[in-house]
Amino acid sequence: WKIFTETQVTNFKKAFLIQELNQSINSHHHILSNDLLNSPIISGIYTIDCGETPTDLEIEDTFKRFQTQKIRIPMKKNNFIFFNSDLNHYFEANQNKEPLINLSFSFVPK
Repeated sequence: WKIFTETQVTNFKKAFLIQELNQSINSHHHILSNDLLNSPIISGIYTIDCGETPTDLEIEDTFKRFQTQKIRIPMKKNNFIFFNSDLNHYFEANQNKEPLINLSFSFVPK
């Protein structure tokens, strides 16, 4: 992050996300509506383990107030995905017998 901007960031929140067979994670964003100044600006997902059938992360980007673009990104083992914290996103249902294990994290400006 420091490469692209003079703003320093600090790790804000991290959590393991474990999805068993047929489990999904509903659409959400990481902005704190009651504390915008301390809300994260960048969020990320690191996939620790996944099964053979890909599970997608879907990111929703609304532009021009009414048009929504959806971007589907297949989760792959040992991959990082970064996106703006204000974007709604969700994980599709895991179709594998093995759990889908991700590390979710977000950063706030220092």
